[in-house]
Formats: sequence, structure tokens, C-alpha cells
Amino acid sequence: MPNPSKRSKAGSSNYVIKIEINPPPNKPNNATTHTNQVYDLSLMGKSKGTNCPYEKIEWIEDGKKVSVDCFFENGRRKGLFFLAKELGIIPFSTISKSFNIEQLRQTMAKHPAFDKKTKLEQLAEKYKIKIIFVPKYHCEFNPIEAFWCFSKNYVRKNNEQKFDQLNNLIITSLFRRSFLTAKISNRFWNCLDMFQSGSTYENILQFNVLFLVLLFFS
Repeated sequence: MPNPSKRSKAGSSNYVIKIEINPPPNKPNNATTHTNQVYDLSLMGKSKGTNCPYEKIEWIEDGKKVSVDCFFENGRRKGLFFLAKELGIIPFSTISKSFNIEQLRQTMAKHPAFDKKTKLEQLAEKYKIKIIFVPKYHCEFNPIEAFWCFSKNYVRKNNEQKFDQLNNLIITSLFRRSFLTAKISNRFWNCLDMFQSGSTYENILQFNVLFLVLLFFS
């Protein structure tokens, strides 16, 4: 992985933490505490008394924490439709038939309380730290994915189904070609430059196919 500080302004006081969340092979991403959104609108019902797993909704507005309760004083759930009115997303005069549940969720998603930031991102913001999540499964923007791919390919080709040999192959695959890391890192920066210069994702994928062909036969 290239050092991002090489492309940062010298003497910058801003902290950027790069966190790569990559699930184990053949398993879903189980780092739920890192990637879960704070409030999931799909878990909340529209009408009063319907499902809502949250006691209150909290968000930051003008640098201050703001909150609204999800329950009435009698303990009944408010539901998304009432919360939308209380949050000022829709007028109080709006009737329920004006929105179905999906339309209401799409409308509410634009409110800062339901921003797409994850729990980890919000925690980092509290301490004025910016986190950049590297996309998983996309080797063109995540060099470790490509490195993992080539390592697995090496193990498959040389594996004789012996456990001790497998351990040695894994270690060898990580250090077998000194130029591999540099090539994959360079591809990452090239793809990033292409994206920032306006190239489409299709163009970037075509560039990657050519890169992989050349790398496999090099």
C-alpha cells in the first residue's frame, strides 16, 4: 500500500486514518461495529406503534448534538410518519396517504439525522479525525485486494493438500515477488488519477483488464 502522506501537503495538521475492512474469504463482512449505520430506516415502521429499534434519534447540527425521542410519553412508538413531521421534514398538515413507506424513507434519508455515516465515522468526527474507507472487493481502488488475489492464486497452483506445506506457501506467496507490491500500488494511483480526471468506471475496468494480463505474463 502506498503511503498517502506522500500526496499530502507537508506540515498538515489534519489526521487521516485509512481503515480497510475486508471480510474473510467466503464470509460476509462481520465488522458490524465498524460499518453499521447509526439509524437504519429500513428497520423503522411508518405508523404509530410500528417497529422502531431506537429510543431516540441523535445528530449533530451546527456543531451541537440534537435529539428527538422515538416514543411518546405513554411508551408508544411514534413511527416514521410522525417523526418526519417532528423533524420538520414534512409539514404537520400532511396526511398519511401522501407517502408510502418507501417514499417516506427516501424523503427522510435526506435529513442529517439519517446521514450515511457509520458509527465508526461519527466516533472519529467527535475527535476531529477523518476516516477514508477503501472499497472492499474492488482491487482497482484497494491494492490489498489485488495482492490477496495473486497470493491465493500462487497457493492454488502449488498446493499439494498438505497442511505444513500450505502454511509455507501462504508465507512464501506474500514475499515471492518483490516488484508485485509496487506494480499493484502504481495501478491504484493510476486508477485514482483516472477517476479524478473524469474517466468512467467502465474505462477504469478496461484499464485493469490490460494490467492484469500484462502482470500475469510478466
